[in-house]
Amino acid sequence: MRTPLSRTIRHSILFLGVFIFVVGVFIASKEIPLLSKGNGIDAVPDHPIIIAATSFPFLRDIIAHVGKGYVAVQTIHGSSTISHSAPADGVVPKNMKAFFALNANADGWAGNFFKGVQGASVYTVSDYITLRADAIAQMLAANDSNSSLASSTLTQEQGGYFWISPRGGREMTSYVARVLGTIDPTHSVFYFNNAYEYEYQLNDLGSTLYDQLQPLRSKKVIVTAPGWDLFLATFDIHPFARMYTNPDADQTYQSSVSAIAQMLTLHPDAVVLGDATFPLNALTAINQKFASQTIIVDVYGGTTTDASYVDFLKRIVAELVQSLP
Repeated sequence: MRTPLSRTIRHSILFLGVFIFVVGVFIASKEIPLLSKGNGIDAVPDHPIIIAATSFPFLRDIIAHVGKGYVAVQTIHGSSTISHSAPADGVVPKNMKAFFALNANADGWAGNFFKGVQGASVYTVSDYITLRADAIAQMLAANDSNSSLASSTLTQEQGGYFWISPRGGREMTSYVARVLGTIDPTHSVFYFNNAYEYEYQLNDLGSTLYDQLQPLRSKKVIVTAPGWDLFLATFDIHPFARMYTNPDADQTYQSSVSAIAQMLTLHPDAVVLGDATFPLNALTAINQKFASQTIIVDVYGGTTTDASYVDFLKRIVAELVQSLP
């Protein structure tokens, strides 16, 4: 039999439970901000964690997505995009906690530049990307199985351009979350949730880009830069020939251009993929019609300005497909 006293106790317990739940929701809403639908740079608190990054904009974009709400990202540009040398002005962001470098080749200056900066550490992303080690060698080797390549030698350099692959982008995102969680353990779960959300987006993007690249699969593709090898392998596109050009070695440079011209003469239906340094003028000087068989795309992102990482990958695919003869 229910007595007035038992009902009072029951109501008191229910009220206490509801009160605790409401207080918990309020505290949680104060502790973890809602996920932004923007580019990850908004909703920064009054005293965010200061993180700096190399001038490759998509790295900054990934950090901003993972750390949104608690991290402010600043870009530090080297004094020369070509030489990858340290900033001439020597400015270090005040209260900087970390600097994310892309790789030793592009940002080798960072170690000495930030040496002695109190409370700041340099994190080189390439050191923690498994894609560039055995996994990339296996993927490239498998991608060669059905191709007739002028050169079958695979180099470490091909795996060094990990950011060209959405898989590399996912690994970068995971690494950034781990670093931010180490710097700011209080919000580590928040960073990992953001990373998971962004990795899921990159996974979906990879599937979409795979379908969009279908027209390229019917072409005889000649790759002239190591970055293209990784990009094609990511989307299961087998190169017909590999003929790298090297502007820093004149003899190899000239001979490779001549070899490409001979290949295009023998295979008029072939397509050449070049990067921003490809010697198009030297090739068209041999035969003007080769211009229509050559596609030049900044596959490395060196000339990208403020585009997001997703936009960077979309741009490569769009320019490829739109430029197909």
